[in-house]
Amino acid sequence: MKTWMINFCILYDEADSEFIDEIKEVLRSTWERVQSDFSLPADEKPIEFYLSPDVEHFIEYTGKSRETYQDWMVGWADYGSRKICALSPRIVQDRSRQDMMKVIAHEIVHIAMDALAHEDDVELWIAEGVAILYADQTEREYIDPNDFPSLNSLKDEENFADQGGYDYAGVYVWYFIKKFGHHCFREIYHGTETAETYLYPQFEEEAVAAFLS
Repeated sequence: MKTWMINFCILYDEADSEFIDEIKEVLRSTWERVQSDFSLPADEKPIEFYLSPDVEHFIEYTGKSRETYQDWMVGWADYGSRKICALSPRIVQDRSRQDMMKVIAHEIVHIAMDALAHEDDVELWIAEGVAILYADQTEREYIDPNDFPSLNSLKDEENFADQGGYDYAGVYVWYFIKKFGHHCFREIYHGTETAETYLYPQFEEEAVAAFLS
């Protein structure tokens, strides 16, 4: 089945009709918030969102194979082709319906921010952090005030997850925006300025303490 909203084309199986209104709201609210906060240029190019009814269709749509697919792969986005795919909350066993809506929001943020710069050209903690922040995926219970990664350790894709990148990058971006503003973050994402101009040795410690306060 197919439905349109703003510049999103939403594809889904009839069995997943119960999720579509909620997904539309996630798409709309996330897109408009990011567009507004970062003064993104108007973008009318269509974005295709596919709610996959099962793993087989997910693999086919994303171009993966049975060998490369892993169980944790529940969301996917291709910024060049402007496509997003997420597994239906109906079949995901290890995440709640709410968590899957956050996965969808996360991928939307990536595509929206691509209007400023391709995420491959942006420091990893910055690109992932803003998506984590706007998808509300940072959980206080995973943030340790006495043991947190440095920003330098979150620049390497191979070690990002192991260093706690998906827990702490959102915290660091949240604090950066809180301290320096959306416009400053926008210029850094765009490449007009560098984050190092604003960072200092106590930044991570301050960010974690402020987030937990």
